[in-house]
Amino acid sequence: MAIFVRSDNLTPVITNALRSALSLNPATIADTQGEADSRAAKVVQQLTTEIAWPRLLIAVGIAFLLLGVAIWTAQANMPDISKGLMTSFQSFSGLVVGILGGEVATSKR
Repeated sequence: MAIFVRSDNLTPVITNALRSALSLNPATIADTQGEADSRAAKVVQQLTTEIAWPRLLIAVGIAFLLLGVAIWTAQANMPDISKGLMTSFQSFSGLVVGILGGEVATSKR
């Protein structure tokens, strides 16, 4: 399940493209490579990928909340708590960036 990137189901689009391609006689196609490229481009154009902005904004809000509380505890002379919260902020931010990068890299486009 994707957390920050939403995409359409690939199965119907690919099924329709394959059904259409298999219904043609290969002997009647002059440029098979060009035909394959154009059909692949049409499939890619039909696919959509978008960022789930509410989830991403909530994650960024949580990160800023952790950072704000870490700074506040440092100013309130609670260095051990501040250090733990700063580590949590760094870990959470890295996790969000890693998940987002991985989902975008493995998305359909």
